[in-house]
Amino acid sequence: MNKTSAAKESKYPWAVCAACAMVFFTSIGMTPGTFSVHAPFMIDQWGLTNVQNSTIVSVRTFVGLVTMFFCGAYYKKLSLRMGMTLGVLLGAIGFGVFAFADTFAMGCVAAVFTGACYGFAGSIPVSMILVAWFNRHRMLAMSISFAASGFAAMLVPPIATYLILRFSLRTAFLCEGIFVLIMAALAYAILRDKPEDLGLLPLGGSEELEEKKEKKRVKHLEQYAPNKVSLALMFVVTFLIGAMNYTAYNHFSVLYSTSGWDAQSIALLMSLAGCSLLLGKVLCGQLIDLFSARKTAFVFFGFTFISMIMAAMAANPNFGLHIATMLIYGLGGVLATTGISAYALDLSTKETYGDVVRYSYVIYGASGVVCSFGMGLIADLTGSYVPAYIALAALTILAFILLQTAYRLAAKI
Repeated sequence: MNKTSAAKESKYPWAVCAACAMVFFTSIGMTPGTFSVHAPFMIDQWGLTNVQNSTIVSVRTFVGLVTMFFCGAYYKKLSLRMGMTLGVLLGAIGFGVFAFADTFAMGCVAAVFTGACYGFAGSIPVSMILVAWFNRHRMLAMSISFAASGFAAMLVPPIATYLILRFSLRTAFLCEGIFVLIMAALAYAILRDKPEDLGLLPLGGSEELEEKKEKKRVKHLEQYAPNKVSLALMFVVTFLIGAMNYTAYNHFSVLYSTSGWDAQSIALLMSLAGCSLLLGKVLCGQLIDLFSARKTAFVFFGFTFISMIMAAMAANPNFGLHIATMLIYGLGGVLATTGISAYALDLSTKETYGDVVRYSYVIYGASGVVCSFGMGLIADLTGSYVPAYIALAALTILAFILLQTAYRLAAKI
């Protein structure tokens, strides 16, 4: 009895949350999230075309997609602790290969390793381990962990740009690789698959009791009766969110560099987007609990649409306009994490939620493969990335309409 009481009072679940944030910082924040700041230098120093640069992004995204698809089998062979650590180590290897690469082919090899890091140590295992450790404040823990990618997007671009300009592109990649190794070591030291491994209970104790409390606090969770059509529409929306968020962000630095902005200005803009994304992820879960995911979609899809239109004005000499673009874009970026998870929760059953989330992230990754290549192709055909961002603005409207249609079809009468 005393042991149970002590377990309930343990703060170790928050240490696990911190370790998950470290993993997310590297696997989602650094491997894909800050890669775009390197792209103009790679294009210049390696002699890449826009299509080749986008293809490197597509290779990384495709490998991430494949590894996410096989996450179930991967974690049947390895514990969450070991699997997540090895996933982060793959990211460190990827940065090491990038450091010594100087051709398109070597860039693709490096992208394979960073893509595997994204898939094996990303949203799926982080969600799984936090579900095991938190019966109370679960959404808060996930929001904190997911927010780490925004923190990476805020912190890494200016540091990487400084290292590139002061030393070299190789030095920047090497420093990032060493940092990822340190994160892997810290995560391994802290992570455990489940509280029982340390003789503890999850935060909140009894899961059944917490579920009853949650239903009383959040009444809108039981509002929908999922069906195949609404679920299919949600998957289409998830694909479009991948274009609006994942693909758009990875090409911002090239958009601004080809519009005449210098590297330090671009790094500042990318950092501001990360700061805004960090704040958005922390707040999004609470807003959804208060107003429902369906209603808050008006706000976050609106942010994304406005930012895409503003991004199309990248050549405008008013730097304040571009600061506003990145801040607004970051707020809309929560659609890719908290948004996807919330829509899956509303439009699936308790029994199918796990599979729906996994399929959603696979579809999200597939979008990155297709749309990243499409961005580079449009740029090479038109001579500018601006038409691609105009197209993304149109896709944002389409995604919002489809999402509201999915909710309408699933609404209980």
